Amino acid sequence: MTSNILAVNGCNIHDVIDSYQTDRRAVSDRMYSLLHCLVILLTGCSICIAGAYAWGLGEGVPQSAILTATAVGIEVALVFFAAVMYPKPVMAIFGLIAGVGVLLISILTITSFLLSQQHQQEHADIKNRETYRAELLANRARLDISNMKDRGTMAILSNRIEEADRALSGMKARVPETKSTAVYHYIAKSFGYPVEAVSLALRGFYGLIVVCTAVALAGYLETIYSPKSLGQWLRTYESQTKTINGAVERLSNIQIAQARRLEFPVAESDSIEAADRHRRTAGAGDVPDSLYSKVKTEVASLASGAAIPVHQVRAITKRQTLAYGCIDRLLNENLIKQEANGRYIRV
Repeated sequence: MTSNILAVNGCNIHDVIDSYQTDRRAVSDRMYSLLHCLVILLTGCSICIAGAYAWGLGEGVPQSAILTATAVGIEVALVFFAAVMYPKPVMAIFGLIAGVGVLLISILTITSFLLSQQHQQEHADIKNRETYRAELLANRARLDISNMKDRGTMAILSNRIEEADRALSGMKARVPETKSTAVYHYIAKSFGYPVEAVSLALRGFYGLIVVCTAVALAGYLETIYSPKSLGQWLRTYESQTKTINGAVERLSNIQIAQARRLEFPVAESDSIEAADRHRRTAGAGDVPDSLYSKVKTEVASLASGAAIPVHQVRAITKRQTLAYGCIDRLLNENLIKQEANGRYIRV
Protein backbone atom coordinates (compact mmCIF):
# COMPACT_ATOMS: atom_id res chain seq x y z
CA MET A 1 0.00 0.00 0.00
CA THR A 2 1.41 3.37 -0.99
CA SER A 3 2.16 6.05 1.52
CA ASN A 4 -0.09 8.55 -0.22
CA ILE A 5 -3.70 8.58 0.91
CA LEU A 6 -6.09 8.44 -2.01
CA ALA A 7 -9.34 10.25 -1.36
CA VAL A 8 -12.69 10.33 -3.11
CA ASN A 9 -15.50 12.55 -1.86
CA GLY A 10 -13.67 13.12 1.41
CA CYS A 11 -13.15 9.43 2.27
CA ASN A 12 -9.53 8.26 2.47
CA ILE A 13 -8.36 4.79 1.68
CA HIS A 14 -7.91 3.83 5.33
CA ASP A 15 -11.63 4.39 5.97
CA VAL A 16 -12.47 2.25 2.97
CA ILE A 17 -10.18 -0.54 4.17
CA ASP A 18 -11.79 -0.44 7.62
CA SER A 19 -15.22 -0.74 6.02
CA TYR A 20 -14.04 -3.61 3.83
CA GLN A 21 -12.59 -5.48 6.80
CA THR A 22 -15.73 -4.85 8.89
CA ASP A 23 -17.97 -6.47 6.27
CA ARG A 24 -15.66 -9.43 5.72
CA ARG A 25 -13.84 -11.95 7.86
CA ALA A 26 -10.07 -12.43 7.66
CA VAL A 27 -8.69 -15.89 6.83
CA SER A 28 -5.27 -17.14 5.84
CA ASP A 29 -4.14 -17.33 2.22
CA ARG A 30 -4.01 -21.13 2.49
CA MET A 31 -7.62 -21.36 3.71
CA TYR A 32 -8.76 -18.89 1.06
CA SER A 33 -7.13 -20.98 -1.69
CA LEU A 34 -8.51 -24.22 -0.23
CA LEU A 35 -12.07 -22.87 -0.27
CA HIS A 36 -11.69 -21.78 -3.87
CA CYS A 37 -10.41 -25.25 -4.81
CA LEU A 38 -13.39 -26.87 -3.06
CA VAL A 39 -15.84 -24.66 -4.94
CA ILE A 40 -14.14 -25.45 -8.25
CA LEU A 41 -14.06 -29.19 -7.43
CA LEU A 42 -17.71 -29.45 -6.37
CA THR A 43 -18.88 -27.27 -9.23
CA GLY A 44 -16.82 -29.30 -11.69
CA CYS A 45 -18.28 -32.57 -10.38
CA SER A 46 -21.82 -31.20 -10.65
CA ILE A 47 -21.13 -29.98 -14.19
CA CYS A 48 -19.69 -33.36 -15.23
CA ILE A 49 -22.63 -35.28 -13.76
CA ALA A 50 -25.22 -32.96 -15.31
CA GLY A 51 -23.39 -32.91 -18.63
CA ALA A 52 -23.03 -36.71 -18.80
CA TYR A 53 -26.70 -37.22 -17.97
CA ALA A 54 -27.84 -34.57 -20.46
CA TRP A 55 -25.64 -36.07 -23.18
CA GLY A 56 -27.27 -39.46 -22.67
CA LEU A 57 -30.74 -37.93 -23.05
CA GLY A 58 -30.03 -36.53 -26.49
CA GLU A 59 -30.94 -38.33 -29.69
CA GLY A 60 -27.99 -37.53 -31.90
CA VAL A 61 -24.93 -35.35 -31.47
CA PRO A 62 -26.58 -31.91 -32.05
CA GLN A 63 -29.37 -32.52 -29.54
CA SER A 64 -26.96 -34.01 -27.00
CA ALA A 65 -24.64 -31.00 -27.37
CA ILE A 66 -27.52 -28.56 -26.80
CA LEU A 67 -28.77 -30.41 -23.72
CA THR A 68 -25.25 -30.68 -22.32
CA ALA A 69 -24.57 -26.96 -22.83
CA THR A 70 -27.88 -26.15 -21.11
CA ALA A 71 -27.05 -28.35 -18.12
CA VAL A 72 -23.56 -26.88 -17.79
CA GLY A 73 -24.96 -23.34 -18.00
CA ILE A 74 -27.43 -24.08 -15.21
CA GLU A 75 -24.71 -25.38 -12.92
CA VAL A 76 -22.48 -22.35 -13.57
CA ALA A 77 -25.41 -19.96 -13.06
CA LEU A 78 -26.15 -21.65 -9.74
CA VAL A 79 -22.72 -20.68 -8.39
CA PHE A 80 -23.10 -17.16 -9.84
CA PHE A 81 -26.44 -16.71 -8.06
CA ALA A 82 -24.84 -17.86 -4.83
CA ALA A 83 -22.11 -15.24 -5.15
CA VAL A 84 -24.16 -12.16 -6.06
CA MET A 85 -27.93 -12.69 -5.94
CA TYR A 86 -29.13 -14.98 -3.17
CA PRO A 87 -30.08 -13.04 0.00
CA LYS A 88 -28.40 -13.86 3.31
CA PRO A 89 -31.35 -15.88 4.76
CA VAL A 90 -31.28 -18.17 1.70
CA MET A 91 -27.51 -18.59 1.98
CA ALA A 92 -27.93 -19.39 5.68
CA ILE A 93 -30.34 -22.20 4.77
CA PHE A 94 -27.91 -23.56 2.18
CA GLY A 95 -25.12 -23.42 4.75
CA LEU A 96 -27.20 -25.25 7.36
CA ILE A 97 -28.19 -28.00 4.93
CA ALA A 98 -24.58 -28.35 3.74
CA GLY A 99 -23.15 -28.40 7.27
CA VAL A 100 -25.52 -31.11 8.54
CA GLY A 101 -25.57 -32.97 5.24
CA VAL A 102 -21.80 -33.29 4.94
CA LEU A 103 -21.73 -34.91 8.40
CA LEU A 104 -24.47 -37.37 7.45
CA ILE A 105 -22.82 -38.12 4.11
CA SER A 106 -19.56 -38.91 5.90
CA ILE A 107 -21.36 -41.30 8.28
CA LEU A 108 -23.22 -42.90 5.37
CA THR A 109 -19.99 -43.35 3.40
CA ILE A 110 -18.23 -45.09 6.27
CA THR A 111 -21.30 -47.23 6.93
CA SER A 112 -21.47 -48.22 3.25
CA PHE A 113 -17.83 -49.24 3.33
CA LEU A 114 -18.29 -51.41 6.40
CA LEU A 115 -21.41 -53.04 4.91
CA SER A 116 -19.53 -53.72 1.69
CA GLN A 117 -16.84 -55.50 3.72
CA GLN A 118 -19.53 -57.53 5.47
CA HIS A 119 -21.08 -58.29 2.09
CA GLN A 120 -17.74 -59.51 0.80
CA GLN A 121 -17.28 -61.78 3.82
CA GLU A 122 -20.77 -63.26 3.53
CA HIS A 123 -20.25 -63.84 -0.16
CA ALA A 124 -17.08 -65.72 0.71
CA ASP A 125 -19.16 -68.01 2.97
CA ILE A 126 -21.66 -68.54 0.18
CA LYS A 127 -18.87 -69.41 -2.21
CA ASN A 128 -17.47 -71.96 0.24
CA ARG A 129 -20.88 -73.57 0.68
CA GLU A 130 -21.37 -73.69 -3.10
CA THR A 131 -17.99 -75.39 -3.43
CA TYR A 132 -18.96 -77.87 -0.73
CA ARG A 133 -22.29 -78.60 -2.48
CA ALA A 134 -20.50 -79.12 -5.80
CA GLU A 135 -18.20 -81.64 -4.18
CA LEU A 136 -21.19 -83.52 -2.75
CA LEU A 137 -22.80 -83.65 -6.19
CA ALA A 138 -19.56 -84.93 -7.73
CA ASN A 139 -19.21 -87.66 -5.07
CA ARG A 140 -22.82 -88.77 -5.55
CA ALA A 141 -22.33 -88.92 -9.31
CA ARG A 142 -19.47 -91.38 -8.89
CA LEU A 143 -21.67 -93.89 -6.97
CA ASP A 144 -23.62 -96.71 -8.60
CA ILE A 145 -27.28 -96.81 -7.61
CA SER A 146 -27.49 -100.48 -8.54
CA ASN A 147 -24.92 -101.28 -5.88
CA MET A 148 -26.54 -101.97 -2.51
CA LYS A 149 -23.61 -100.45 -0.59
CA ASP A 150 -23.64 -97.25 -2.65
CA ARG A 151 -27.35 -96.67 -2.10
CA GLY A 152 -26.89 -95.85 1.59
CA THR A 153 -24.03 -93.45 0.80
CA MET A 154 -26.12 -91.81 -1.91
CA ALA A 155 -28.95 -91.21 0.56
CA ILE A 156 -26.59 -89.59 3.02
CA LEU A 157 -25.11 -87.39 0.26
CA SER A 158 -28.56 -86.38 -0.95
CA ASN A 159 -29.57 -85.28 2.56
CA ARG A 160 -26.42 -83.20 2.86
CA ILE A 161 -27.05 -81.62 -0.56
CA GLU A 162 -30.59 -80.66 0.48
CA GLU A 163 -29.27 -79.08 3.69
CA ALA A 164 -26.68 -77.17 1.67
CA ASP A 165 -29.40 -75.95 -0.71
CA ARG A 166 -31.55 -74.66 2.15
CA ALA A 167 -28.58 -72.88 3.75
CA LEU A 168 -27.55 -71.30 0.46
CA SER A 169 -31.10 -70.16 -0.21
CA GLY A 170 -31.28 -68.40 3.16
CA MET A 171 -27.87 -66.79 2.78
CA LYS A 172 -28.58 -65.50 -0.73
CA ALA A 173 -31.87 -64.06 0.46
CA ARG A 174 -30.04 -62.02 3.11
CA VAL A 175 -27.06 -60.88 1.02
CA PRO A 176 -27.44 -58.40 -1.89
CA GLU A 177 -26.07 -59.22 -5.30
CA THR A 178 -23.34 -56.55 -5.29
CA LYS A 179 -21.47 -54.87 -2.46
CA SER A 180 -22.00 -51.38 -3.97
CA THR A 181 -25.76 -51.64 -3.33
CA ALA A 182 -25.45 -53.45 -0.01
CA VAL A 183 -26.35 -50.37 2.03
CA TYR A 184 -29.62 -49.90 0.13
CA HIS A 185 -30.68 -53.51 0.71
CA TYR A 186 -29.81 -53.48 4.40
CA ILE A 187 -31.70 -50.20 4.99
CA ALA A 188 -34.69 -51.43 2.99
CA LYS A 189 -34.90 -54.66 4.99
CA SER A 190 -34.36 -52.88 8.30
CA PHE A 191 -37.17 -50.34 7.80
CA GLY A 192 -39.46 -52.31 5.51
CA TYR A 193 -39.24 -50.01 2.47
CA PRO A 194 -38.69 -51.04 -1.15
CA VAL A 195 -35.07 -51.05 -2.26
CA GLU A 196 -35.91 -48.68 -5.13
CA ALA A 197 -37.39 -46.07 -2.76
CA VAL A 198 -34.37 -46.25 -0.45
CA SER A 199 -31.96 -45.94 -3.39
CA LEU A 200 -33.83 -42.91 -4.78
CA ALA A 201 -33.94 -41.17 -1.39
CA LEU A 202 -30.23 -41.67 -0.63
CA ARG A 203 -29.05 -40.66 -4.09
CA GLY A 204 -31.28 -37.59 -4.06
CA PHE A 205 -29.97 -36.64 -0.62
CA TYR A 206 -26.40 -37.06 -1.82
CA GLY A 207 -27.04 -34.79 -4.83
CA LEU A 208 -28.73 -32.19 -2.62
CA ILE A 209 -25.74 -32.04 -0.29
CA VAL A 210 -23.24 -31.68 -3.14
CA VAL A 211 -25.17 -28.76 -4.67
CA CYS A 212 -25.86 -27.05 -1.32
CA THR A 213 -22.21 -27.34 -0.32
CA ALA A 214 -21.01 -25.76 -3.57
CA VAL A 215 -23.53 -22.91 -3.24
CA ALA A 216 -22.77 -22.33 0.43
CA LEU A 217 -19.01 -22.23 -0.16
CA ALA A 218 -19.39 -19.87 -3.13
CA GLY A 219 -21.47 -17.52 -1.01
CA TYR A 220 -19.07 -17.78 1.93
CA LEU A 221 -16.18 -16.69 -0.26
CA GLU A 222 -17.92 -13.34 -0.67
CA THR A 223 -17.77 -12.77 3.10
CA ILE A 224 -14.06 -13.42 3.70
CA TYR A 225 -10.71 -12.07 2.57
CA SER A 226 -7.07 -13.03 2.83
CA PRO A 227 -3.93 -10.85 2.88
CA LYS A 228 -3.28 -11.70 -0.76
CA SER A 229 -6.83 -10.93 -1.91
CA LEU A 230 -6.84 -7.71 0.12
CA GLY A 231 -3.65 -6.60 -1.63
CA GLN A 232 -5.19 -7.27 -5.05
CA TRP A 233 -8.31 -5.36 -4.05
CA LEU A 234 -6.20 -2.41 -2.84
CA ARG A 235 -4.31 -2.23 -6.14
CA THR A 236 -7.58 -2.20 -8.05
CA TYR A 237 -9.05 0.42 -5.71
CA GLU A 238 -6.00 2.69 -6.02
CA SER A 239 -6.10 2.46 -9.82
CA GLN A 240 -9.81 3.30 -9.90
CA THR A 241 -9.38 6.13 -7.40
CA LYS A 242 -6.52 7.63 -9.39
CA THR A 243 -8.66 7.61 -12.53
CA ILE A 244 -11.58 9.22 -10.68
CA ASN A 245 -9.36 11.89 -9.11
CA GLY A 246 -7.91 12.74 -12.50
CA ALA A 247 -11.36 13.07 -14.00
CA VAL A 248 -12.51 15.24 -11.09
CA GLU A 249 -9.49 17.50 -11.47
CA ARG A 250 -10.01 17.90 -15.21
CA LEU A 251 -13.69 18.67 -14.68
CA SER A 252 -12.76 21.25 -12.03
CA ASN A 253 -10.32 22.92 -14.41
CA ILE A 254 -13.01 23.10 -17.10
CA GLN A 255 -15.49 24.64 -14.67
CA ILE A 256 -12.94 27.19 -13.46
CA ALA A 257 -12.07 28.11 -17.04
CA GLN A 258 -15.74 28.54 -17.93
CA ALA A 259 -16.36 30.66 -14.84
CA ARG A 260 -13.36 32.80 -15.72
CA ARG A 261 -14.66 33.38 -19.25
CA LEU A 262 -18.01 34.50 -17.87
CA GLU A 263 -16.32 36.73 -15.31
CA PHE A 264 -14.02 38.50 -17.80
CA PRO A 265 -15.92 38.80 -21.13
CA VAL A 266 -13.88 39.99 -24.12
CA ALA A 267 -14.85 42.47 -26.77
CA GLU A 268 -17.29 41.57 -29.51
CA SER A 269 -14.50 41.48 -32.07
CA ASP A 270 -12.57 39.05 -29.90
CA SER A 271 -15.31 36.38 -29.76
CA ILE A 272 -12.67 33.66 -29.70
CA GLU A 273 -11.26 33.26 -26.21
CA ALA A 274 -7.69 34.38 -25.81
CA ALA A 275 -6.59 31.09 -24.31
CA ASP A 276 -8.06 29.10 -27.17
CA ARG A 277 -6.79 31.62 -29.72
CA HIS A 278 -3.16 31.52 -28.65
CA ARG A 279 -2.90 27.96 -27.33
CA ARG A 280 -2.46 25.20 -29.89
CA THR A 281 -1.97 22.31 -27.45
CA ALA A 282 -4.23 21.09 -24.63
CA GLY A 283 -2.74 20.88 -21.16
CA ALA A 284 -2.16 17.51 -19.54
CA GLY A 285 -4.64 16.76 -16.74
CA ASP A 286 -2.17 14.88 -14.52
CA VAL A 287 1.13 16.73 -13.94
CA PRO A 288 3.62 15.15 -11.49
CA ASP A 289 3.89 17.16 -8.32
CA SER A 290 7.69 17.17 -8.48
CA LEU A 291 7.64 18.63 -11.98
CA TYR A 292 5.04 21.23 -11.09
CA SER A 293 7.07 22.27 -8.03
CA LYS A 294 10.06 23.06 -10.25
CA VAL A 295 7.93 25.21 -12.55
CA LYS A 296 6.23 26.93 -9.61
CA THR A 297 9.58 27.73 -7.96
CA GLU A 298 10.91 29.20 -11.20
CA VAL A 299 7.81 31.36 -11.68
CA ALA A 300 7.80 32.49 -8.04
CA SER A 301 11.34 33.80 -8.46
CA LEU A 302 10.19 36.24 -11.15
CA ALA A 303 9.13 39.79 -10.38
CA SER A 304 5.50 40.80 -10.47
CA GLY A 305 4.42 41.73 -13.99
CA ALA A 306 7.21 39.72 -15.65
CA ALA A 307 6.28 37.79 -18.79
CA ILE A 308 6.43 34.00 -18.67
CA PRO A 309 7.15 32.55 -22.12
CA VAL A 310 5.77 29.07 -22.68
CA HIS A 311 9.08 27.86 -24.16
CA GLN A 312 10.79 28.48 -20.80
CA VAL A 313 8.21 26.32 -19.01
CA ARG A 314 8.56 23.72 -21.74
CA ALA A 315 12.33 23.67 -21.16
CA ILE A 316 11.59 22.39 -17.65
CA THR A 317 8.75 19.96 -18.46
CA LYS A 318 10.26 18.70 -21.77
CA ARG A 319 6.74 18.28 -23.15
CA GLN A 320 4.28 20.84 -24.52
CA THR A 321 1.22 19.19 -22.90
CA LEU A 322 2.91 19.10 -19.50
CA ALA A 323 3.94 22.75 -19.90
CA TYR A 324 0.35 23.85 -20.44
CA GLY A 325 -0.76 21.56 -17.62
CA CYS A 326 1.55 23.45 -15.27
CA ILE A 327 0.33 26.79 -16.65
CA ASP A 328 -3.28 25.74 -15.98
CA ARG A 329 -2.43 24.97 -12.38
CA LEU A 330 -0.58 28.27 -11.99
CA LEU A 331 -3.64 30.06 -13.38
CA ASN A 332 -5.91 28.18 -10.95
CA GLU A 333 -3.69 29.21 -8.04
CA ASN A 334 -3.69 32.88 -9.26
CA LEU A 335 0.11 32.93 -9.47
CA ILE A 336 -0.05 34.09 -13.08
CA LYS A 337 -2.63 35.63 -15.40
CA GLN A 338 -3.17 35.71 -19.14
CA GLU A 339 -3.55 38.94 -20.98
CA ALA A 340 -5.75 39.58 -24.01
CA ASN A 341 -2.82 39.10 -26.39
CA GLY A 342 -2.22 35.61 -24.94
CA ARG A 343 0.89 36.36 -22.88
CA TYR A 344 1.20 34.96 -19.36
CA ILE A 345 2.20 37.50 -16.71
CA ARG A 346 3.47 36.96 -13.15
CA VAL A 347 0.91 38.33 -10.70
